[in-house]
Amino acid sequence: MDGSAGAEHYRAPLLLHSLAEFREIIYGCLDAAGVRSIAEVGAEDGHFTSELLQWSAGRDVRVVAVDPEPSAALLRLAVDEPRLELVAKTSLDALPELDALDAYVIDGDHNHYTVLHELRAIASNARNQFPIVLLHDVAWPWARRDLYYAPDVIPDDARQPYTFDAGVVPGDPSVVAAGFRGEGEFAVALTEGGANNGVRTAVEDFMAERPGLVFRIVPAVFGLGVLFDERAPYAGAVDAVVAVYDGNPLIERLERNRLDLYMAVLGGADGRSGPVGELRSALEQAQLHIRDLESENKALWAERAEHEERAEAGRRLAAEVRALIAAKPFRVAETVARLRSSSGVSRAHVEAVLRELGL
Repeated sequence: MDGSAGAEHYRAPLLLHSLAEFREIIYGCLDAAGVRSIAEVGAEDGHFTSELLQWSAGRDVRVVAVDPEPSAALLRLAVDEPRLELVAKTSLDALPELDALDAYVIDGDHNHYTVLHELRAIASNARNQFPIVLLHDVAWPWARRDLYYAPDVIPDDARQPYTFDAGVVPGDPSVVAAGFRGEGEFAVALTEGGANNGVRTAVEDFMAERPGLVFRIVPAVFGLGVLFDERAPYAGAVDAVVAVYDGNPLIERLERNRLDLYMAVLGGADGRSGPVGELRSALEQAQLHIRDLESENKALWAERAEHEERAEAGRRLAAEVRALIAAKPFRVAETVARLRSSSGVSRAHVEAVLRELGL
């Protein structure tokens, strides 16, 4: 299946760092190398595993997924796709037990110790030459800084000092309160750079042990690395797929811009800095102002209700007065008062008035 078909199948989650964003490049490399067997290390929810199954549909290709804690989605995928072999072990336990494969996708624990030993295990299993290996996170932030999902499984002398609480930002070799961080899901090395620190450093150290390898980097979406043997019959074809991206200044600028925007979003989510943070602050001020207006509005409504109550009492009083002056006794009293004010009032006058009034 070609890349366009894979794109129709794929529905990307909002991760900002999915390996599936490289699908066309990865498929191109796998096709160029004539891959008939492949293992994905760090399958997580099986999203890219599904991509590999789509790519390999209709071909005689073996697909293996390695993950020590398969998610429910990955387990369902293994049931629905009999072609998928699921190995529920850590990479360092699983890889030595696997037969030699044509290709590997490494996207598991992004630290120097794990990646170096994954590459060593792959090399030990290789038949005649080192296979093609595609590695994610060979650019910032894990190129020169370790990440640990389970720090305790890394030997003490191979593990960097780390924290689960802080985060990282581009250009700062230390850690910060905000930035890109694991929220308890993973730990980060306290310092960027230096020996035995980071994914790219692990690849370079492995290449120093094993000359004759070519390493190309696509500097986007945290970096895709393509490692292959320069003596492989497909070396030229694979290099033709990836060399154009390696160190491409336009892609590097786009990635820097993407990271700036990513950090702005994270800063805003933390309520600390960045355009989103400024927007959050403005919204909070607006909410306070709205609450003040609502309080003032309630007071005005209460005052209006009081005025309406007084007006209603006045209307009731006026109605009672009108009823009173319309009554016959009031008319009698009014006539008598008028007669009294005139000269000479006799009983006959009063009787005449009463008759006139029908009383």
